[in-house]
Amino acid sequence: MVDEIIKIEKSLGLPFLQAVLENSSACIILAEASSGKIIYINNAVRIFRGKTDAPLDNIALKEYVLSWKDLFPDGTPMKNEEMPLARAILNDEIISNEEVIVELDNGEYRWALASASPIKDENGTTVAGIVSWLDITDYKEKQIELQKTKDEIKTLKGLIPICSSCKKIRDDKGNWSQIEEYIRRHSEAEFSHGICKECIVKLYPDLDIYGK
Repeated sequence: MVDEIIKIEKSLGLPFLQAVLENSSACIILAEASSGKIIYINNAVRIFRGKTDAPLDNIALKEYVLSWKDLFPDGTPMKNEEMPLARAILNDEIISNEEVIVELDNGEYRWALASASPIKDENGTTVAGIVSWLDITDYKEKQIELQKTKDEIKTLKGLIPICSSCKKIRDDKGNWSQIEEYIRRHSEAEFSHGICKECIVKLYPDLDIYGK
């Protein structure tokens, strides 16, 4: 994305570039080096962030955590220098499709798929940095819910000790349970009860349910 933006600016000029950025569905932030001062945010950033009293532009790198609460996927808060934009500026690092959690002012957590890169001049000197991200919250919530469902599904496999007389099943702790109880504990199965033809004839010989 960075290369494309630079090409657009060179070929069509800054006003056209600004129009492209403002109408992009991706959130985009530009910052100057080496202070990391944010010099531009597009409209998608404002929509993503929602209502906030925190300044989103004209802040230096050392102030990022005061305005943005970014977290690693495991929930660990990021320090200023650990944020994708800061890494691009400080370390000339190119970040591609990195998952980040953003805590909003209302306490809501949003998932972002972030990419960042340094912007260099014709001499190869880093003069700015850019970060862009897409809101993938809906996708991540569905992914997490799917994994949760998979984790809850317990599969019966291997050898299961069963009493040859009463048909109770012995678990790994040595306890014996009715087969329905055991299967219910170790799977998502539920039981409804009926009586098979053979048992009806055996238990109720006087009833002519199936005819003779």
